[in-house]
Amino acid sequence: MATTTTAAAPTGVATPRINGASLSAFVGSLVRVVGEVVDKTGAVSLRTCDGHTVTVQSQDPMLYSTKFVEVIGHVSPELSIREAKVIPFGDSFNLELYSKVVGHTLKHRAVFG
Repeated sequence: MATTTTAAAPTGVATPRINGASLSAFVGSLVRVVGEVVDKTGAVSLRTCDGHTVTVQSQDPMLYSTKFVEVIGHVSPELSIREAKVIPFGDSFNLELYSKVVGHTLKHRAVFG
């Protein structure tokens, strides 16, 4: 799948995978969030793997061309994400299974970074 970059995203930097409930623990940090695109009129809204709705500050909402995406970006104090990169995940993705993966990575942060 193609990767679309809208701003400089650091390479080689550990980016934790998070869900909507954990946003507040990562304010100012570079993170990865996978979700279902639920709205892209104006700001982009994602339904995260744990069912929260997160606003993504995107320079070009039209880059969200598939139903599921991964967004790499910084968590703002308002608990939205300032997009650095968006990666299309296609139109079929198991958010329930992904939620379990995220739960384990958050629980064992020393192992997963």
